[in-house]
Amino acid sequence: MKNIKLFTALLLAGGLILGSCGTDEPEVEAPLPTGPSSFIASPDSVAGAPGDTFSIALSGSSANALSAIYISEGLSGLTDTLILDGSTFVDTTYTITIPSSASVGDEYFFSYSLEDTDGSTYRKFASTVATATLPPLSSEFEGTVYHIDGTGFGSYDFVNDVAISITSPNSIVDLQNTNQSAAFDGSWTTLNSTRFFFAPGFDWNNATTQSVTEACEAGTPETSITAPADGEVYIVQLRDGSHAVMLVTLVDPIVIPPSGGTIGGELTFVYKK
Repeated sequence: MKNIKLFTALLLAGGLILGSCGTDEPEVEAPLPTGPSSFIASPDSVAGAPGDTFSIALSGSSANALSAIYISEGLSGLTDTLILDGSTFVDTTYTITIPSSASVGDEYFFSYSLEDTDGSTYRKFASTVATATLPPLSSEFEGTVYHIDGTGFGSYDFVNDVAISITSPNSIVDLQNTNQSAAFDGSWTTLNSTRFFFAPGFDWNNATTQSVTEACEAGTPETSITAPADGEVYIVQLRDGSHAVMLVTLVDPIVIPPSGGTIGGELTFVYKK
């Protein structure tokens, strides 16, 4: 009888042990969706005049279907939505505009969020900063002066954009050749309050009122320039208080003016203002 009771107890204990082993295995949790894996806005910064527009490249990808790109401007909140086709990759463009009311130095923030949906919504963000600058100088002129001893016009009036005689009143002679009784090397002087600032490295192609003014403030005013070289840039502070930027395009000691004669020498330049 005692043996039977012992055997029964052992069976019960074994059942408990086997039951408890079955509940000790850890539970495996389902992986969470990761959302978009990449999203880039290029360029991430631009600069231009009020009203300028820029094309921004937007590209991104996800393991899940992509549903939309949301665009926001500054504090104004959501301004536009691009609905996507549900693929896992997007490569598109979006046009942003610097407001026409912008002042120089104003910054505008454009943010973009790429969304995919897999039960819940996941997003990834990118952005662009747009800075308002002054527009480039758009008025471009060409000027030519000849040897002061020759028959051509040896002076120039930058305010009225015209070559003038060396006998013109000093008040309008912004530039005059100074190679009197000498070989022509393009040297010049001013006969009024106009001043010249040598500006090596100045960005001629993208010159603005702001960049011209800053170069003028950082430079040294000169009344006379000796033997300028082709390609040199000068900031011109004109007698009326305005500014121009001048690019020397040709210094030729031989060219005879259209009016004829025997004394050669020609200085050609272009300028913006």
